[in-house]
Amino acid sequence: INVRDVCSFLIPIPPLTEQRRIVAKLDKLMPHIDGYGKAHERREQLDRELPIKLRKSILQAAVEGKLIEQSDDDEPASLLLAGIREKRAQLVREGKAKPVKGGESIIYRDDAGHWFERRGKDDPVCIDEEIPFDIPDSWCWARMESISNFGTCLNIEYNDVAEGTWNLDLEDIKKDSGIVLRKKCKCNDEQASTKHVFAEGMVLYSKLRPYLNKVIVADENGVCSSEILPIQFEGLDARYAQVFLMSPCFLSFANAHVSGTKMPRLRVADGKQCLIPVPPLAEQECIVEKVNAVLGFVDTIN
Repeated sequence: INVRDVCSFLIPIPPLTEQRRIVAKLDKLMPHIDGYGKAHERREQLDRELPIKLRKSILQAAVEGKLIEQSDDDEPASLLLAGIREKRAQLVREGKAKPVKGGESIIYRDDAGHWFERRGKDDPVCIDEEIPFDIPDSWCWARMESISNFGTCLNIEYNDVAEGTWNLDLEDIKKDSGIVLRKKCKCNDEQASTKHVFAEGMVLYSKLRPYLNKVIVADENGVCSSEILPIQFEGLDARYAQVFLMSPCFLSFANAHVSGTKMPRLRVADGKQCLIPVPPLAEQECIVEKVNAVLGFVDTIN
């Protein structure tokens, strides 16, 4: 600023006594103005946080069985899991699969309401301390490795990927939303690192920086970054699995089982041992419908 211009600037000058009254009035009003400003900032912060908190509450209520009523007509989840174990055992007998090291995990609740886990011929072990919350009587707990291929991926060199194939990267997924921001396909002569192959219906979970909460269900075949795990679930609706993987419950588990500081990743071995609340199959579908309906309303106020 030019000093000469400042020197010629016109200043409104009240009488001296009025100047003092003006200053006294401002001193009295300023705390109220500051308080209003802080209150306005708090309100704006609440407006930003409300949809996020609502989304988390809805997802958590969904996996705790609190979002919809249970039906006595639904087959208990314990029978669903027993069927999965028998199917796996049959594949082992036919030589099409290897037996689970240490034996299949069987989790059940005794008459006193305590949760136990039995593996192979070992004695049952009480796992009450691992159970994060109560679930309805028709539900059951299962280890991630018992109902999915978590961590088992089919790799392919990018040069061998067909032109036009969907190529999913981490930045293509919007955090905390389950939304694909863009779909890009392989172009001719495009170079990239080794990819994971996935099929339509698989759940795609980002193990890198799990706090970003990037999880989607593939609506077509494709390949993805090695930081994304394609997961095939058994006995679990892919959309319900997505709800669980995005819930505060799993998010807390994942953030507590990462390796690395600058680039934290969920440890696959730990992810396999995560406990998943499994509802009856029919209820899983109802939960997904309810979640989509409620979150659709939440998005309108975001």
